[in-house]
Amino acid sequence: MARERIIGFSIEAPKLKYGGTVAALATEIQFVPDDRPKELVELLGAQAEGLRRLSRLDGSEDLFRRCLRISLQKDLLGAQGWSFWGLASVLRARGAKSASARLYKEALAAARLSGDRRCELWSIAELSELDRMAGRYKQAIEMHTYLRKEFRSIGDWKGVCWASLGIAQIYRLIRFLDRSTAEFIHTLETSEELGNAVGAGWAVRGLAEVARERRDYAVSLALAKDCRERFLAIDYRLGSAYALKTQVDTLIDMDDYASAEHLATQCNQEFKACGEARGIGFALLTLGRLHAKQGEPGRAAILLKRSAKLLQLSSGSEPAAFSPSAELRRVRYMAAGRPLRRLCLAGKQNR
Repeated sequence: MARERIIGFSIEAPKLKYGGTVAALATEIQFVPDDRPKELVELLGAQAEGLRRLSRLDGSEDLFRRCLRISLQKDLLGAQGWSFWGLASVLRARGAKSASARLYKEALAAARLSGDRRCELWSIAELSELDRMAGRYKQAIEMHTYLRKEFRSIGDWKGVCWASLGIAQIYRLIRFLDRSTAEFIHTLETSEELGNAVGAGWAVRGLAEVARERRDYAVSLALAKDCRERFLAIDYRLGSAYALKTQVDTLIDMDDYASAEHLATQCNQEFKACGEARGIGFALLTLGRLHAKQGEPGRAAILLKRSAKLLQLSSGSEPAAFSPSAELRRVRYMAAGRPLRRLCLAGKQNR
């Protein structure tokens, strides 16, 4: 079976949807004898990674824990690093930031002991991603730039695309939109050349967000829909939920509340089905914005409080660029009949 290394464990070629990949691997695993633990862990890890991308987190966590148990028992040091890495990624999706950070550090230690440079770099990458998610942009962009160079030096082009996406995203968040656009376009072109469907999808979503920032709403909607179709084509449910969120946010910005309302509820349901705490937090933020725009400050406040709690849990802080607490203050000011200008001035004084 031809395989492509998505991260650490190999997985069937990306043209096959993740659902079919997982089913094929489950069949193959049945025929691996007990005296070939390295092969068994490789297949189990690939299946676990496929389940993670399908947002079937319970099954993915069970398999990554099984991989870790076997690799520890059989002293498979290389597999230990990737097992820690996979398990950390599942826990991060669940919102267990501290636990996932500890496991990424375990993965990093195992990678250094085994001499697995790829695992070492990807472990550093995920720790840097936690910085980006928490809004520590200076640290994150320095590390992403370093990682891009290191991934290129070992020929890991998916790693190069990952780092470029992170850099593009940070530029967008600090409103260097021209730089962000250039990075997203370059990453899209590179990903498509490599057949990296996930990287290309995230690049398209980034371009949609930039277009939204520029208030080019027709372009933003078209790109978000394109992104969603790309992710649905490979069963990547979490990515498709984020693409839908971009559509909803754009419709809210356009004051098209009727169109946004149905999609906002659907978006929230999709994130809940994925089980990703951070995504649910963002979906609640979007719903809160929508209710605030529709003149329902009480309902908006409830949703924004829940959003703030989830984003604190999963990211360690609320990124300033999309803070539910800031949105909540705005809702309370407006509900109290205070002019928005006073809130803006207060925000400037607190910077």
